[in-house]
This record gives sequence, C-alpha cells and structure tokens, in this order.
Amino acid sequence: MDSLPSNACLLQNVTIDSSTNLSSSDKIERAFKTLFLVLIAVANITGNSSICLVVLKDRHLCVTVRNYAVASLALVDLLSVQIMIFQVLTYFNIGKEAFMCSLMGRIFGCLLYISILHLFTLSLDRYVAIFYPLRYRFMVTPRRAAVVLLTIWIVPIFSILFLPAINLDLHGYASFYGCMDESLIEITDKKNHIHMGLNVTFLFFLPLLVMMWAYCRISKVAWYQANRVGVAVISAVRLPLGGRLPRARDRKWAKTLGKLIS
Repeated sequence: MDSLPSNACLLQNVTIDSSTNLSSSDKIERAFKTLFLVLIAVANITGNSSICLVVLKDRHLCVTVRNYAVASLALVDLLSVQIMIFQVLTYFNIGKEAFMCSLMGRIFGCLLYISILHLFTLSLDRYVAIFYPLRYRFMVTPRRAAVVLLTIWIVPIFSILFLPAINLDLHGYASFYGCMDESLIEITDKKNHIHMGLNVTFLFFLPLLVMMWAYCRISKVAWYQANRVGVAVISAVRLPLGGRLPRARDRKWAKTLGKLIS
C-alpha cells in the first residue's frame, strides 16, 4: 500500500516539471487539442440531448422498441462528455493523480463497451426484423428490450468499475486512457491485464464479429432483392442500346441496404 503514494508523488513531480518546460509549439498543440475537444463536446451535448428529447416526447417514436435503444445509446454518448472534460484538464496538469486517472480510465472503458453493446443490440434488432418479420413483434417486446438494455448497462459497470475495485493498486485502465505513464505501474498491476483482455474479448471483439456477420447477411438479402427488381424491370421494359441499368441496379441495392439497416 506504500507504493501508491510514492507513485502519485512521482507522477505529480513529472507533470510539474513537464508543465514548466513546455515550448511554444507544445502550447499551440495543446490549445488546438483543447479547442477540438470543446467543439466535439458541444456538438455531442447538442445532438444527443436532442435525440433523447425527441424520443421521449414524440408518441409515435415511443411506440417503437428500437428507439429506446437509440435513446439509451445517445445517453451513453452524453456521459462521455465528462471524459472529454477530464482530458482537457489533463492538458493543464489538473486531475493527473493516480486515483483520478484510474477512475476516469475505468469510466472511459465502461462507456466504450456499453456503446459497442448498444450497436450490437441494434444490429441484432435489424437482423430479427428482416429475417423473422412475422415473429418480430412477439420476439422483440418492451419487457425483453428493457431487460437487454439493463444488462448492457450492468455488465460493463460491474466488470470494470466494481470487480477490480478490490485491488486498490489497479492502474491498468489509467495507462490505457493515457493519463498515466506505463512505467509508473507496478509489476503486480500488469498481471491484471488479463482482466482487461477478457473484457476486450467478450465485450468488444465478440460483439463486433457478430455485428459483421449480421450485416453481411443483411447485405446479401438487400442484393438479392435489388437483383429481383432489376430482372423484373428487364422483363417488363426494353431498354435502348447503351442503357444504364447496372448503375441503376447498384443504386437500388444501396438504397435497399440503407433502408434495411436503418
């Protein structure tokens, strides 16, 4: 337990020395990064808060279960604004303590996994709606959607925020977030990277692979439907020499794919 204060003091000394020796180019780079993050944060708050308000106030949108997942995803993006604010503060050497770096690193990873799981759920929703259209209303019910959304929020929060809380010297997520140097992490803490590897595997890569598989299946269905429309047009209408049916077919396929995904 004595290694934590020593590491915190060492980290503070390093940041103080680095802040006093900033060149003019570093200050300009820091100003551009700050402005960029502030603009993203403002756009994030404006766009995602509008989505939440529209979904909650519009009765027609409240009927669709999928829109609740969209509003929940917008809420995740709104919560990510605090990560941007903390990142801006670290540019001015504020909040670079070991505890704050570890906490914000875990929150960053937690929100990242929650966003991925939301996209994974939306892709499965589109898959069920396309391949099982007659059973969609019976399979995707408001109660099941609420259970899925609660699971999406609870699993990453428990796995990242509460499960590693037993080990007080865990700073792996702080180095992953970028506000703590890798050399300041204890050897015992590096062994806990297995926990991060499991989270990345089951909460990031596995849902990503399933999303790719689902959208590949959806793309095949959209291409098949577009080809059927093209064949029907050829059989019904005789095109002049040099007609542009292939391009029209490609545009039709792209429009069909966009409608199926959205």
